[in-house]
Amino acid sequence: MFQLLLGLSLYAWATLPLTSSQVILCAWLPLPRYVLFDFLVAYVGGVSFYMYIFGVVKAFSHKYRQRPWRLVMYTVGALLTIPFNIWIENLAVLWGMIGQKHQ
Repeated sequence: MFQLLLGLSLYAWATLPLTSSQVILCAWLPLPRYVLFDFLVAYVGGVSFYMYIFGVVKAFSHKYRQRPWRLVMYTVGALLTIPFNIWIENLAVLWGMIGQKHQ
């Protein structure tokens, strides 16, 4: 079961450029939506958002148990950096797929 979830996470990461471009293109070019792309956009967005926020809370929760307002501030700060993170992850995926593999 763990390997299946790990594989789904890998597929979510690998299809990140496709699904994030689908979000932008739907606003500019309103085409009929396909259920598969809608599912991929929702899946990748949900997994990425959950894992990002879970990582922030997990990283800072042990330090700020006595000060929950500080944990909330760090979580809000992490939410504000999500667009930059998506841009960097898209570049990393494309670089990994297009770049030379055997150097």
